[in-house]
Amino acid sequence: MIHSTDIPMMERAIILGRKALEAGEFPVGCVITSGSMVIGEGSRVGSRGEAANELEHAEIMAIRTCYEKIGTWPGKLGPLTCYTTLEPCLMCLGALLINGVKRVVFGYEDVMGGACGIDLTKRITWKSHEVPCEGLIMDYIYKDQEIEFVGGVLRDQCLELFEEFYKKPESKYLDGTLLKEYTLYHARK
Repeated sequence: MIHSTDIPMMERAIILGRKALEAGEFPVGCVITSGSMVIGEGSRVGSRGEAANELEHAEIMAIRTCYEKIGTWPGKLGPLTCYTTLEPCLMCLGALLINGVKRVVFGYEDVMGGACGIDLTKRITWKSHEVPCEGLIMDYIYKDQEIEFVGGVLRDQCLELFEEFYKKPESKYLDGTLLKEYTLYHARK
C-alpha cells in the first residue's frame, strides 16, 4: 500500500542515488524515516576501483546516520520505513530489521541479490560437528517480525540510474552479472 510520504521520500532516495552515480559509485540511495521525519540517509560508497567492497551499502550508511542523529537504537522511535532505489540485499535487510525497520519501499528490483522475497517464517535446522546440537531446530530470529515490502515505487526513475551506471564503460561494479544484463536488456520489456 502506498502512503502519502512514499513518493517524496523515494524522490529523496533517487537524489542520493544520483549523487552516488555522479561520484562513480553504484547508484543506490537510501532514506530512513520515523513517521514523516527523516532520521537517516546514505548512498553507496566503496563500489569502484581496486578497493571495492561489499560492506558500505546505502542502507548500512543510512543506518549509521540514524545512530549519529539520534544517538541510540533507531527502533526506539517506533516502526521505521526505509526507502531505497534498489531492493535491499540479505545483509542490508537483516540490518534494517535489527534496527527497527518494519516497512521497506524500493524502486527497482534486484533480480540477482534482492532479499525482499525471502520467507522469514521458516525455521533453521542447525547441524554441527563441533557442538553437540545434532538436528537442533532453532527459531529463526526474524520469524515473528512483521515487515511490509512495497516495490516498484518510481521504478522507471530508479531503473534509469542503473541503466546510466551500466552504460558507462568505466563502471565495472557487478560487471558481467545477471543484474547488469537484466538492467540493460530485459528490465524495460
